[in-house]
Amino acid sequence: MKILRTFFFSIGRQILALLALLLILFLCFLAFNRRTLSFFIDTYEKQTVRLDSIQTLRNQFFDGNTYFADFLKTGNRASLAEFNQSANKSFDLISEIVEELHTDDGVYLLRSIETGFSFYFSQCCQASFSFSTKNYEDSFGYYGQFQYAQSVLNYLLKYCDELLEMVIAENKITYGKMTQKEQVLNVYNVVFVSLLILFYLSFLLYISKKLTSPLSQLVRFSNYVADGDFSHRIPEYKTANSVGVLIHAFNKMCTDLQRMMDSLKETVKTEEKLLREQRKNLEYKELLNQANFLALQSQTNPHFLFNTLNSISRTITLGKSEQSLEMIDCLSDLLRYSLSEAEIPVELESELNVSEEYIHIQQLRFGERIKYVEKVEESLRTEVRLPKFTLQPLIENAIIHGLEPKEGGGMVVLSAKRRGKYAVIRIFDNGNGIPKSVLEQIAGKKYESKKGRIGVLNTQKRLELHEKSSKKVFSIISREGKWTRISIRLKIKSVSKDRGKNVQTPVGR
Repeated sequence: MKILRTFFFSIGRQILALLALLLILFLCFLAFNRRTLSFFIDTYEKQTVRLDSIQTLRNQFFDGNTYFADFLKTGNRASLAEFNQSANKSFDLISEIVEELHTDDGVYLLRSIETGFSFYFSQCCQASFSFSTKNYEDSFGYYGQFQYAQSVLNYLLKYCDELLEMVIAENKITYGKMTQKEQVLNVYNVVFVSLLILFYLSFLLYISKKLTSPLSQLVRFSNYVADGDFSHRIPEYKTANSVGVLIHAFNKMCTDLQRMMDSLKETVKTEEKLLREQRKNLEYKELLNQANFLALQSQTNPHFLFNTLNSISRTITLGKSEQSLEMIDCLSDLLRYSLSEAEIPVELESELNVSEEYIHIQQLRFGERIKYVEKVEESLRTEVRLPKFTLQPLIENAIIHGLEPKEGGGMVVLSAKRRGKYAVIRIFDNGNGIPKSVLEQIAGKKYESKKGRIGVLNTQKRLELHEKSSKKVFSIISREGKWTRISIRLKIKSVSKDRGKNVQTPVGR
């Protein structure tokens, strides 16, 4: 049941299964035609070989008799040797032809030929002996024996002609049956090709209904959202598949964005009012920090969705349907993770899995240009907690701003090591680096990222709110044109203390 649910959920798996079925049907069609054609060719070749063998046997009789006549005429021993070789070939041919005949009449006739040729050969041997002993009597001499052998040879040649006529008649019957089978095969081929074309057209209609049309709507509505219009919603499907989850997540994201914008406006008004009143009690600070953390956290979901949808749109435009299907499945898995509660910290394992999913999407887009290496101490995977979508935006910045503009691509290395009570997470890329002016803006927390990008300040602020400290939590070092390294320093939580807390399940492929 679980396998079936997974199959019907993934549009990509369904399309691959249909393609596999189409390929299997086509291969069966080719195999059937090839087998039938091989049968026709084998039958024709057997008929041809059988006729050639009988005609060759007749020629051997005639040639052997010529050699023997020349021997009696000239006394040349070489002609006698040729006669003996011809006789041996004739006996061999008779044995081969017996195995090729399929009727009792043909076998009986060939056995008669074999008996007659044995008698003919015996008479020739006696004539040869009489010739060698110079027995020239008319009745029992070599000449009389040779004449008797000639009469036997005439019967043999007549029998060979009858056998040829019999085999030709049999071949005509076989050819008629083959012609009927060929006509039936042509009808089967026409019906099968018609069904195959109908199946292919249905397959195209299925792809258009289940994948192409929904994705086109998704791309069109994404452009509305990119222009700041959050009022549009895509009609949702009743079936729970990967495309349906994607559309549902998109609609939910639009609703959350609209609420977030309204909430941010209210938050800004509240903050201004509270700042004017200069309320500095601890409860107010905790509530404000939590509100800021959730506001920053909520920005990562639409940002990630829009960039990934843009990648899928480009892949579809380039005609890479298999890659776009795989990217949709990856995105569906990530959306399940992103739709859970944002305020609950997650284990490092979850963030690593999310990053691997995102890297997989980018590798489908860029191929071998993007390489990813992960070096993490196993114990830290469950002992370190951090805000959701912390690592993915940093890896995304490394790929988009560092590796994508670079002609040969590059490598992203993610490492996590224990340093006393702290864990140091580093993200290194050998891309184009960050200009010095931008590094100064980041250090002064005055850097404003371009439209549609969250940047590193969002991640830095969320980490500082999570750790309740701004000292040594986040740092970035870069050499323009060479490399960039981002370091995150987090406290290692006790496993026993956090065992009862609500921790989100890691995402995995």
